[in-house]
Parts: sequence; structure tokens; C-alpha cells
Amino acid sequence: MNMKFVKAVVVLIIITVLGYAAGTLSERPQPPEVISHGTAEIGGLFELVDTNGALVTDQSLLGRYSLIYFGYTNCPDVCPLDMNRISMAVEILEEGGGLENLQPVFISIDPARDTPEVIGAFISQYHPSFIGLTGTPAQIEVAAKAYKVAYEDMLAAEDKPLINHSSHIYLMDEAGKYITHFGPEASPSALAEALRGYLAQS
Repeated sequence: MNMKFVKAVVVLIIITVLGYAAGTLSERPQPPEVISHGTAEIGGLFELVDTNGALVTDQSLLGRYSLIYFGYTNCPDVCPLDMNRISMAVEILEEGGGLENLQPVFISIDPARDTPEVIGAFISQYHPSFIGLTGTPAQIEVAAKAYKVAYEDMLAAEDKPLINHSSHIYLMDEAGKYITHFGPEASPSALAEALRGYLAQS
């Protein structure tokens, strides 16, 4: 067989394979962004209580930026990881003197078990600037809907509840307006850097 013909066939095969591979790669979904932002209608009216049983509403958070996270104290994995990420990011901000205008907030989605006392013990494991909020099932539902948080009780033992829930970290501005949210890909340093940038605009 003519060697030039063989070489031409080989080259054609290689080009075809490379073209297919490039096309396949371009069609793959891109990894989600660490930070998302926009003008989504996230946030709104709510009435809850803090770890001392005092009333806290959405109006109570005005005047400072709020970093809001929904979870539950018996969460076996995701919530502790996210709370640690927030705490580490806040510590980084604190070292740079940028914490004065930021309020981290934990809101329970398990009002049946997460009493103010239980939440108080839970948030004491994290950065001291955290405030913890809970309420009646109806009040929690209102708050969760305002922040587009989905949650659902799963089958589990009574002493080991399991709640499937979304786990975004929401940043709200001083007027209570949604700025952005952070996903699980955001490292503490990336989270702190992003927060510092937003806080610098105030």
C-alpha cells in the first residue's frame, strides 16, 4: 500500500478524533460559580426569636450587611461545614478590621427541636458574632420562602433527624436587599475576599 496514502489516512483519523474530543469538551456543562449574584427577589418579611427569646424581624437586621444561613443543629455534615466556613471567613475579615458592618445569622429549619437554648449552644461553637434564630413552623416557613430555601423532613430516627435542605449563604445589604449568595464551592478565603469587596462599597 502506498505509504503516503497510509499517512494521509492516519492524519485524517487523528484530526477526526481531536475534533470530536474538542466538541465533546465544549458541550460539557461548566462548573457552577462560587458566587452568584443578580436582582432576584430574595429576602423579605419575617418574625423570629433569638437565643434569648427576644423578637427579631427582618427590620432588626437593617443598618448592617447580613450573612444569612439556614440549617439545623442536628445536621450531620453540611451545616457544620458551612458554619465553619462562615466562621473562618469572618475571622479573616476580623483580622483586617472589616467585621463591624457584617452580621452573621443562623436560622433554624427545625423548630420542633431547635429551641432558643439548643441554638444558643450550637452557635457557641462558631464565631461569637453569630446570632441564632428560630420560631414556630409557620414562621420558619415564611422566612424560608422569602429566601427561596427548600427543606424537607426525611425518614430518620427521632433522636437523629434528617432534613434535606438547600444550603446557600445569602448576603443582604444594609437596606435588607439581596446582593449575592455563595455556594459550597466557596472557600473561607474566597468568601472573605468577596465579602470584603462588597463591604468596601458601603
